Formats: sequence, C-alpha cells, structure tokens
Amino acid sequence: MEASHPLFSSDSQAACVRLTDGPLSADAADIEYSAEDDAVLEKWVQENVQSTWHSLGTCKMLPREEKGPVDASLNLSIVPRNVAASTNSTALAIGKKAADIFTRELSSMWW
Repeated sequence: MEASHPLFSSDSQAACVRLTDGPLSADAADIEYSAEDDAVLEKWVQENVQSTWHSLGTCKMLPREEKGPVDASLNLSIVPRNVAASTNSTALAIGKKAADIFTRELSSMWW
C-alpha cells in the first residue's frame, strides 16, 4: 500500500507506518490532517487521479443543435458525446454509419 500512498512528512499523523503488533485497533483515534498534509493530498490527487473515459476528439462534444460541430453525415467530429461503451464497439458503429452514407451517396451518383 505504501507505494501508492501520498508522501506525507514522517512526523505527520497521515504518514504511512508499518503495524508490527497486528491490525489497527477499531477504537484508534482519527487522523488529524494539517495544512501541509492537505497540500500533499492535493498534489497527489492532481498527479494520480485520472478519468476513466476515453478521449474522443478535439472538438466540443455536442450535436450541432446544441452549438456543437457534429451533424448526421459525420461532418467534422464524429462522436457528439462521450459514450458508455467500449471504444471498439463505438468504432464499429461509426464505420457502419460511414458505410451507409458512402453507399447512399455513391449509388445516387451512378444510378
């Protein structure tokens, strides 16, 4: 656990310690965090906490109706919002939509 623990100063109540006499007692006193501890925690969060979302583009992620850059023909940015699905499934759905658009546009040119 120590490897991922914020690096508090050794005299901080929040510093990681090894328990040699068994588990911590249920009636142990709460840790009192100092202003220095708060700064260590803030730095640790900024350096270690990440989003679980996959980035999908560089444009504002909204449909055109909501002042975003996306339309139904896949113009500009393709995925108008973050999706709760695997990136593979999302890519396959975009490919299917693109194939439908290409087929429709090409068939209207030659038939």
